[in-house]
Parts: sequence; structure tokens; C-alpha cells
Amino acid sequence: MSIASKYDMDGRSYDALYCGEQTTKLEVALKAGWAPGERLVDIGCGTALLTSRLARGCDLTVGLDISSGMLKKAKLRKRVELVQGDASYLPFRSDSFTSCVCFTSFHHFRRKIQTINEMAGLVRYGGSVVFSLLSKGGEPNDELRIRRSRRLEIRGRLSAGNDSLLIMRRL
Repeated sequence: MSIASKYDMDGRSYDALYCGEQTTKLEVALKAGWAPGERLVDIGCGTALLTSRLARGCDLTVGLDISSGMLKKAKLRKRVELVQGDASYLPFRSDSFTSCVCFTSFHHFRRKIQTINEMAGLVRYGGSVVFSLLSKGGEPNDELRIRRSRRLEIRGRLSAGNDSLLIMRRL
């Protein structure tokens, strides 16, 4: 079963199961001083639970997900433009956003280096790319891959429950 198919089925119950955990991650990032900027893209947005909260402070907010089931639920959110697509082949122009977030979906991506480069390319110089990475069940090299990017530098590393948050700056 593909990741898209799995999440197509999980879309109906996702918010109920993960709302608290996801909200905690977002609150930790915001308390650390990270701000989404005026143009935000959420890669692997799922039901757009966090995307819709971030949209309040943005002029443009876009959520991208591969799962049509998750996006069907996300359509109920306000102020979020939705796009179905693959994180390794992002359908946006370079330097289109001031921030890019990827909360709890990076571990699903097959082409991790390509995805990191795609995400970095979306963000203007000096903008932010925020990753939340699983501490348990994720790949141990995910954080190392992100830190090795020649297009990003680390601004901060935080703990949020069982996850790590990496706040990166676009070079």
C-alpha cells in the first residue's frame, strides 16, 4: 500500500488522533521566535490542521499533500490554498515563499536530498524552512541530511514531545 493510499483512508480520523501532538510542535516553534512570514507553504500538510492556524498571519498560505483523502478534509479549512503533489517534485517557482514547513511528514519521503533541495529552493534568501522529525521510528540520518544541505543553515534545534524541530535559514 502506498503512503497516499494509507493517508487517503486515515484522513477522516487524523485530526482527532494527532491534534494535540501537532499543536504542541507548532507552539514550540512559535515560542522559539520562529514566524511564518507573509507567504508560507506546508509540505505534507495532511488535513491542513496546522496550515490553517499559520494562515492567520500570512498573506498567502499553501498546503501540499500527496493524499487526496487528506486534502478532501483540508478543503474545509479557510484561507489555505491546496495542491496535490509529490514533495520531491514541487510545482512552485523558486523563491516564491518566505517560509516552508514540514511537520511530521519528512520520514515518508523517498527522495530526501531532492526534497530538501526542492524545499530550500522555494524559500527566499533569509527565509525559514522548519522540519519536525520523529525521534522514534524516523530515520536517524534525516537530521544529518538536512544539516548537510548547502542551501540551508541551522537557526535552532528544539524538542517537542517525541520529535525534534529544526529551524533552518535559507542561504
